[in-house]
Amino acid sequence: AAMGALGIGLVPKMAVLRKENGFALNLYISGELKTISPSGQEISFNIETQYPKTGDIKIKIGLAKSEKFCLSLRNPAWSKYTTVSVNGDKCESNPGYMDIDRTFENGDTIELSFDMTTHVIRPIPYGTQILMNEPIWGHNYMIPTFDKEDPEAKNHIAMQRGPIMLALDTRLGFPLDKPAHITINEDDTVCVKIPDKKSAPYECIAEFLVPTNYGEYILATDYASAGKLWRKESEIAVWIKNSDLNK
Repeated sequence: AAMGALGIGLVPKMAVLRKENGFALNLYISGELKTISPSGQEISFNIETQYPKTGDIKIKIGLAKSEKFCLSLRNPAWSKYTTVSVNGDKCESNPGYMDIDRTFENGDTIELSFDMTTHVIRPIPYGTQILMNEPIWGHNYMIPTFDKEDPEAKNHIAMQRGPIMLALDTRLGFPLDKPAHITINEDDTVCVKIPDKKSAPYECIAEFLVPTNYGEYILATDYASAGKLWRKESEIAVWIKNSDLNK
């Protein structure tokens, strides 16, 4: 069942979790989180960030009395080069959770910086396969369907920047049926830019200027914000046509 409202309700319960010897900070949302420390005193985490538009996060600790505990910071798997510091002093960065075990004082500031490189994702060739994709409700089985790979698939790419998938929306002015000819670096990255001012004609989490081989830029936004009209004028594409067939 799709229960979006339930997921939203779980956000404050998952943002920071209590551990036996401290806390695990999972979600980096601008605002203030309040809970109780291992010793029983009130503690707050004041988060300043534009994440996921950018990868920079500042966390300020609020405590009446200094206290020793372990603060575990979630380090997303997509961030290849994460930096973390406490009051300007660099700490060790590692995959998974980064543990900062120390005596915290009121006003201590932790700064995180995630790697927000835009990476290209390419379709995986499969030729032909059987898809189990049509459920027969009430009889507990699915009908298999023969599927043949679209020859156009190899001419498409998707782009991921941090936790965001980039998307084109017809309202952004680029026709989705034409090749975008996006400039892709040798390491399969794209050097996107964040515009100086808002350009998208709809509200979005983030918008990006994507370079093309013609020295121009096309505008893209985050996938979650695109295509909200459910009409022809707001068609979207995450798999973006980037070259012509057989080229």
